[in-house]
Amino acid sequence: MRKPAHLLLALALTGFITAITLGAAAATDESIQPLAVGWQIQSAAMAQAGGADISTPKYATTGWHPASVPMTVLAALVQDGTYKDIYF
Repeated sequence: MRKPAHLLLALALTGFITAITLGAAAATDESIQPLAVGWQIQSAAMAQAGGADISTPKYATTGWHPASVPMTVLAALVQDGTYKDIYF
């Protein structure tokens, strides 16, 4: 007997979602953080290192501007006080 296509799709999606949930629950590494926090931004003209160096966890971002996601560059610079009054 042939199963309806929507039933097979629902079963496949359930298996996929379960795998993601189990993977997230099994991860106990303290270095895993939500993607919305912990970002730093800097002008490419000011960043002296290349992308391979900047992408490592040990790269020092001293003097960089904190940001979160979603956020524009301007919003990050206003939030950290770089721009005091953007309406003046």
